[in-house]
Amino acid sequence: MTGHKKFSNLTKDFSAERKAKIATQTAKLEGRLTLPQEIQEILHLESGDRLILTLEDNGKLQLVSLKQQVKKLRGLLKDKSPDRNLVDELIQERRQEYLSE
Repeated sequence: MTGHKKFSNLTKDFSAERKAKIATQTAKLEGRLTLPQEIQEILHLESGDRLILTLEDNGKLQLVSLKQQVKKLRGLLKDKSPDRNLVDELIQERRQEYLSE
């Protein structure tokens, strides 16, 4: 036995309204993703926004707003000083190592 229960057994105590809502949400999964308004507001999503969906090894689906991810990356890059050149720093380090040998 798999340990899974039939959907009808899981929902037997649900009101007719709640069962209808679940059925409606399930029917909308025809190649589309419909998110509850509350989730859209939390993620600051608007219709047409792009999302990053990642299926993890444990079966969980991770949903990330592409817009929020870009903002996060821009913030990380902004923290890097424009006056700092990592290539020049690496060359300088290598020169110092060479001279100290």
